[in-house]
Amino acid sequence: MDFVGKLCIGAVCSCIQSPVESEGMGHIFCTKEKLDSLDSPMEALMARKRDFETQLDIPCSSRQRPSYQLQLCLEKVSEKDEEVKQLKDKFGKQGCIFGTCYLNCYSRYRTSRDAMVLLNEINELKEEQLQVSFVEEQPPIPVPASLKVVGRGIGSNLDVTRSYLADETVGMVGIWGMGGVGKTTLLRKIYNSLLDDENTGFNYVILVVATKDVQLEKLREEIATKLQLISSSSKEGISNFLKTKNFVLLLDDIWVVVDLVELGIPHPHSNDNSTKQYKRKVIFTTRSEELCTKMRANEKIKVECLEPQEAWDLFKENVNLDVIESDVRMKEIARQVMNECRGLPLTLILIGKAMSNKKNFEEWDYVLRSMRKSKTSIIQDVEKSLYPTLEISYDNLPNKLYKDCFLYISLWPRGVGISNEDIIDFWIGLGLIHEFDNLREAYGHGQYILRLLEAACLLEPYEKAYMEFQKDLRLHDVIRDMALWIVAKV
Repeated sequence: MDFVGKLCIGAVCSCIQSPVESEGMGHIFCTKEKLDSLDSPMEALMARKRDFETQLDIPCSSRQRPSYQLQLCLEKVSEKDEEVKQLKDKFGKQGCIFGTCYLNCYSRYRTSRDAMVLLNEINELKEEQLQVSFVEEQPPIPVPASLKVVGRGIGSNLDVTRSYLADETVGMVGIWGMGGVGKTTLLRKIYNSLLDDENTGFNYVILVVATKDVQLEKLREEIATKLQLISSSSKEGISNFLKTKNFVLLLDDIWVVVDLVELGIPHPHSNDNSTKQYKRKVIFTTRSEELCTKMRANEKIKVECLEPQEAWDLFKENVNLDVIESDVRMKEIARQVMNECRGLPLTLILIGKAMSNKKNFEEWDYVLRSMRKSKTSIIQDVEKSLYPTLEISYDNLPNKLYKDCFLYISLWPRGVGISNEDIIDFWIGLGLIHEFDNLREAYGHGQYILRLLEAACLLEPYEKAYMEFQKDLRLHDVIRDMALWIVAKV
């Protein structure tokens, strides 16, 4: 029966083909042959592409890149190769009778026609007379620091970070600390220092801001723009470009684990021996020490608040010096206001600017008393600018339980150290921790919440010189004020 069926179909097809002899019939009956005709020219084109890429791996200098014309042509070759694969895959999934004739003649016709269009495009690419050429890149423009921070803290952190960049065993560095402490400022100083130094050995220094609601697609687009990849912001396009480059990626303000591979970034921890000779570094900032661990950072740098003299220097840069140095009383109360900022750079700058137009002692005294009573809402610009920024750390807590536990700690007096046990007892007494079979389980849950709050920089260690054996916790004064502000909004 198979033989008879094939014979009948062959006869029918022969009858159809004989009188027509058209291009359309050729598309219907010669689909496989037309697809096979793509193989040889596509293989030749891909071989040419690989030859070009081999030459592109050895530019004359770190600031040179291939011409846009050549980049575009190579990307077109990759696109055509993918189109050929997709067309063949589609053909293989179509149904047939006796392995020769398709039930859907239109699908067969369309596949053949698409193959011929592809063949013409491939031949056009083969005919392009291209040469490997490099153009000199314009250096990236330095970015201004978000805060002008003085003092040895940021300078020493900059030196430490630069030493990690020179260390072959360090691929990823996490910079963490509470909101407003100067992480972004440090990252931008690192970026600018790398741009100014031509001896780092990095071909590319890339700075992008992740933000809380990170979207990989937008990050990829920004990275592609920084790399001047004119038509490809896909992870494959970025990865293919960077895999043979020395680069530093600076990621600012991440709140969740960022999948570098999905971003198109060759991972610094890759075990691929063929790329061991390339320098790949990633530096990121976050408010969470835990996230540094999840991102597999080789080294962590905690950005601390400023020392008193550093804080005073920064505060003076943002107030009216003529006013605070007009007499001893003004200078003393200005220092007291500065002390209430507790060394937090963002607060020092915002409070300093808010006080820059206050010219008499009574105004300063009123503000000082208000700050001490956590009534900083009188300084409207500070309330609008500072607390919403710090509140992001609170909003990022896992659920209402963690948020309530944090807010209730603000009921303790300003600046006091609180033992872990006292905090947990307080939570149990309020019924915040209530699902447990025994006290050991309850305390374990409480300790877990405390560690998470501490890792989010909403709690900090509090150590007394005469109680070195006991490490209590406390709310940073600014964080406590922010917590009370949140409660007042409810």
